[in-house]
Amino acid sequence: MGCGASTEAAAKANEDCKLLLGREQLQGKEGLEGPRASADAGAKCDFKLLLGDKLLQGTEEVDIEKVLAGKRAIGLYFSAHWCPPCRGFTPKLAEYYTSDLKSKGLEIVFVSSDRDEASFKEYYAEQPWLALPFSARDMKTQLSKKFSVEGIPTFVIINGEDGSVITKDGRSAVMSDPKGNKFPWFPPTFKEALGERFLRVKGSATETVGKDAIAGKTLGLYFSAHWCPPCRGFTPELAKWYKGVKSELGDKFEIIFCSGDRDEDSMMSYFKEQSSVGGDWLCLPYEAKDSLDPLFEVRGIPTFIIVDPDGKVINPSGRALVPNAKAKNFPWAPASK
Repeated sequence: MGCGASTEAAAKANEDCKLLLGREQLQGKEGLEGPRASADAGAKCDFKLLLGDKLLQGTEEVDIEKVLAGKRAIGLYFSAHWCPPCRGFTPKLAEYYTSDLKSKGLEIVFVSSDRDEASFKEYYAEQPWLALPFSARDMKTQLSKKFSVEGIPTFVIINGEDGSVITKDGRSAVMSDPKGNKFPWFPPTFKEALGERFLRVKGSATETVGKDAIAGKTLGLYFSAHWCPPCRGFTPELAKWYKGVKSELGDKFEIIFCSGDRDEDSMMSYFKEQSSVGGDWLCLPYEAKDSLDPLFEVRGIPTFIIVDPDGKVINPSGRALVPNAKAKNFPWAPASK
């Protein structure tokens, strides 16, 4: 994943227990205002198709329709006893679930990656929620593929009505809001996450500009950080390319730097460095620097994504455009296969 992780999640992701599973790509995720909207939103979900007829509640088998009825959100908890980060997260999740989240309408289903049934039973005995039976290995594999689970612990939160994904980063949602004040953690729209304020380098200082600076423009979202060597190698190439295409495209195109730096001074220093090599683009303010990461499922840096003015992904692999893509091919949608 580039420098090993995306933005502030670097340390956490480096500690995760990695699994060799499939990964869903950004290309083709088209919603009303961003990549997370579900085409099935509004339709009633048949959870039997997703999880089977029966789940475990402690040592008893229970009917899935009964135990999930009326739940506002379902958390699919991919975890295993052999995984140290899982054993660290599970007690915290159990505490938050028991004290606040269950009463607000969250139900959790443990989806085990344990290597044998005895380990599964031992680990599940510590958990106060439901579980997919260990024998349902094929269904577990299907769930991992469906939700692009690459490492554990992973906590995917889906809508209790239509089964659409609310967030695949439920772990961060819970840890940042353990009492569930923002439950069920619906992500912001693209416009909400983008905000209305941006930074631009002006001489030796920076100035704040408003949303007019991006109105109607195709955007390049550049997820990067100074601490990441591949980012520092790519930035001058991107800046040179940007300067060339910008001279032809003018107000049709803009890049926004979405920093993964660990403090504001590092971010501002890196942003000014980008400008000095030709990257005279915009930057999200420090307090909003991570706002787009979950919307676009940024899993590594550097990442460069081309989106239309409404946040619809045009090209999820923008790095491949540099340095050869020409302004005449704007907005650089991938060639149809």
